[in-house]
Amino acid sequence: MRFSVYTLSLPGFPPEEGARRIAAAGFAGVEWRLADEPAAFADEAPSFTRNNLCTLGTTVAEGERGARAAAAAGLRVVGVAPYVAVGDVAAFERAAAVAAASGASLVRMRAPERDGRGFRELFQAGRAFAEEAAEVAARHAVTAVLEIHQRTLCPSASLGEQLVRGLDPQHIGIIYDAGNLVIEGYEDTRMALDLLGPYLRHVHLKNTGWRRVADGSWEWFWAPLDEGILDAGGFLDILDARGYDGWVSLEDLSTARDPAATLQYNADLLRAWGWMGKESPVSQS
Repeated sequence: MRFSVYTLSLPGFPPEEGARRIAAAGFAGVEWRLADEPAAFADEAPSFTRNNLCTLGTTVAEGERGARAAAAAGLRVVGVAPYVAVGDVAAFERAAAVAAASGASLVRMRAPERDGRGFRELFQAGRAFAEEAAEVAARHAVTAVLEIHQRTLCPSASLGEQLVRGLDPQHIGIIYDAGNLVIEGYEDTRMALDLLGPYLRHVHLKNTGWRRVADGSWEWFWAPLDEGILDAGGFLDILDARGYDGWVSLEDLSTARDPAATLQYNADLLRAWGWMGKESPVSQS
């Protein structure tokens, strides 16, 4: 396995500085957040989802900027993570072009949000988009990767696999997001990985907890990597035992530490668990 960082988690740093910090911490790759930030956010303090400075725009020139920033830091560009609405093929085509220009092999896509429509209607929309996304990805020599995500049609590995079943895994695959599965959709990890088979193309690693709130109900929250419900170290052991040799992107959105401190803490944690030393050289894949 090789470890990278998804720049959603480093909102205060421009891409060049973000890449430098990722490399200095000891990671081998970077996954770029991809978005055109609204002008209305420009005066806000940077945060994970608003005025995030560690973000590439949706142009080929921005993809080339991401390639240069990564190369200067000695990082591999793993993928790009855009915010493309289901069915917006033109926007996905632009994102795939940015991915290709950045040197990335993966471009994220999402399943439909659950919005009151029935399962079959949502599935039809999601499947049609998956088929189109796979064709777009093939044209740009990248792979579309469907993120397992709460509140969407595909919060679990089994539903994600059902959506892409029968499509060419060279052109479309699945992001197994271990932290999202704590919120919704968890299935036994070994069974889920077996089910995904060749569609497992990428992993996101973060942790999540649950807590009671004032009215007695429960809410989830992003937890530090070694403090949430997920046994993060054990999860990596399972991936390794299953022969996974792809990228694991850290997407830590916890706020117990500032983002720079979280980055270093997680690098030290992975080293303590013995994983950083097991990374393959960047040049190999």
